[in-house]
Amino acid sequence: MVKASLSDPTLAAEAPPQRSRDYFELFGLPAQFDINIDDLAVRFRKLQMRFHPDKFVSAGAVEQRVAAQISADINTGYRVLSNPVSRARFMLERAGMNLEKVERQPMPGDFLLQQMELREAVTQLKQGNDSERTTLHQQVAELYEQHIEAFQVALQAGDFDVAGSVWQRLLFVDKLRQEIELATAQH
Repeated sequence: MVKASLSDPTLAAEAPPQRSRDYFELFGLPAQFDINIDDLAVRFRKLQMRFHPDKFVSAGAVEQRVAAQISADINTGYRVLSNPVSRARFMLERAGMNLEKVERQPMPGDFLLQQMELREAVTQLKQGNDSERTTLHQQVAELYEQHIEAFQVALQAGDFDVAGSVWQRLLFVDKLRQEIELATAQH
């Protein structure tokens, strides 16, 4: 086991990340929605290699706890930033949006009707043929991408109210997308 220390001079070139909920800062990324996931994965691996708790087994108790917390922050940050829906939520929170309030806002009737129709189609998917399965999967994937794009546009325009509303609908679309993937896998 390699003995490591948070004050080790070989690590001095890059100071350990401060305990922070700003995951963009933690990974050294610009705070923007459109990120390179491959770059994020590389940065994640590098940070984990530097701060994994196993590297600090010979360190003092405080350093071990700090390393464990940094490692936990790195894991959480990666999970949040690598998922577009989680990343959208994080960016809204970072901008000071009250997401509990956003989630309580009424949804547009046409969107709810569309969701009900699509959920009914998912329910019938088990009995459907492959063509129907593919069509539904494509339809929901397009809806998902439309909402991702609408979120990005609103965010770039600084219209956090619209971005919040789009994020709220994106939650529904993402859940539907996951249900379709599960139903398809079970076929």
